[in-house]
Amino acid sequence: MKKILCIIEGLGSGGAERQLVGLASLLKRSGYDVSVLTYFPDSFYKHVLDEAEVPYEYYAKAQNKTRRIFALRKRIKQIAPDTVIAYMETEAVVSCIIRLTGLKFNLIVSERNTTQTIGLKERIRFFLYRWANWVVPNSYMQENFLLSNFGYLKPKIRTITNFVDTVFFSTIEAERSGTCKMLCVGRMTAQKNILRFLDAVKRLKEQGAALTIDWVGNNRTEYAKECMAKTNELGIGDVICFLGEKSDIRAEYQSHDVLCLPSLYEGFPNVICEAMSCGLPIVCSNVCDNPRIVLSEDNGFLFDPTDVDAMADAIKKFISLDDEKKKQMGYNNRVRAVDLFSPLKFINSYISLIEQ
Repeated sequence: MKKILCIIEGLGSGGAERQLVGLASLLKRSGYDVSVLTYFPDSFYKHVLDEAEVPYEYYAKAQNKTRRIFALRKRIKQIAPDTVIAYMETEAVVSCIIRLTGLKFNLIVSERNTTQTIGLKERIRFFLYRWANWVVPNSYMQENFLLSNFGYLKPKIRTITNFVDTVFFSTIEAERSGTCKMLCVGRMTAQKNILRFLDAVKRLKEQGAALTIDWVGNNRTEYAKECMAKTNELGIGDVICFLGEKSDIRAEYQSHDVLCLPSLYEGFPNVICEAMSCGLPIVCSNVCDNPRIVLSEDNGFLFDPTDVDAMADAIKKFISLDDEKKKQMGYNNRVRAVDLFSPLKFINSYISLIEQ
């Protein structure tokens, strides 16, 4: 039985963390000796590992940046895994350096976002990927970026998009009111483009749109404070509510009419995939891989995230649809989710890299 070690900074409420605990659980179910190691104590998704009986270690010795490489090298040597799967940029870089020092293991590094600029930091990171066995973007946009700018990585690149537990994230029949209940999910950061989104909400309110919005996600950031201040300034506190993190995100999908994701860039957005699986239509920015999964006027609407008017117009178009069309969009998304986000396809793709 091969031993697999999955490394990530912490088990916070983000999409990467959700995919990592899902991957570990699926590997366990497939018969691997798998464990998860973090060096920060965030434990939002630890219950998923507990339910799957996946061993978890919080390794605080690796918190210190100056000692992180040495601490993780020592711990990996003690664990002696056959394969290390490193999620997120820091873990990927550190794991590559550890391999460079001579420690032998099959290394899979996962790219969880789309790179926006190429500076010294990025050049160092992608140079160090020479010491990874496999580089796994979770989006085709990032694959294309790597092939265009760091072609020497081509033999190592294998894109594996996110999976969704389509049995758990399922549809239910819910009562609908005349007011459109919109859901937004994501950590409140500049990447999510919330300040422009608030301007769009203000315009929709002025136009008399029947709309309420719940934003679910970490709201303990400095950017979140800016967003809340702007909400008050625009007088739209009666339209949008920032709820913070929610452990039962499925209930949120199932109790809303549509998901909106106004991000400036994404990887392969977990929240869109989960919302589609729950039968929600999608209104989102036309960036990165979004147009691959959201077909305008078929299962949602796309907009330019830098254009406030375009954002407001797309939301208004959805609100103005009749109930039958909205229902059809939701049905289309459920069908697409079952086809595109299969856990079996996802885990088999990783197993093929582990076994090579």
